[in-house]
Amino acid sequence: MTNEQQAPQALDWNSPIAMVEDKPFVVLPAGEVNFTILKFERKSYQPSQTSKIPDCKWEAVLTVEIDNGQAKTTIKHSLYLHTKCLGFLSQFLVAVGQRQHGDTSPIQPNWEGSVGVSGRCKIKARLWTDRNTGQAMLNDDGTQKASNEIDRFLEPAKQAAQPAQTTFTANTAWKAQA
Repeated sequence: MTNEQQAPQALDWNSPIAMVEDKPFVVLPAGEVNFTILKFERKSYQPSQTSKIPDCKWEAVLTVEIDNGQAKTTIKHSLYLHTKCLGFLSQFLVAVGQRQHGDTSPIQPNWEGSVGVSGRCKIKARLWTDRNTGQAMLNDDGTQKASNEIDRFLEPAKQAAQPAQTTFTANTAWKAQA
């Protein structure tokens, strides 16, 4: 088993340390992409002083693989369990097939059941700036730091409607009645 496959654990001073290949960080261009939920975690939420999300007890932290057909990357995405976020929560539940679009009846989400589920979402590239100075945060190569984030979850594509069958009848000659 490689280090990447092992569960995270603390090391001590005498632990052997294996070399792990550094995977390049990929930022996909903005647009519609496929997603697969790889992991779901329940986490308590404590807002910071500058948080846009009000105080709520929980957040669902999703590890999401996004794929635009040419490249894949993995991101973390939080869903906050607060009434202010019901629109985004509903988008997610529709995207993973736990709710039908337009259904307003209350449901109990099956959070663990979302692991392994695929769908579509719209992503954007977020450029990072320093909160204190407002200046761009830079990578070692001088480019501005960026990451992907989910802008919205998309409704599953509807099955293509079957074309209606047309019945043709042969024209028959007719004579006008005198």
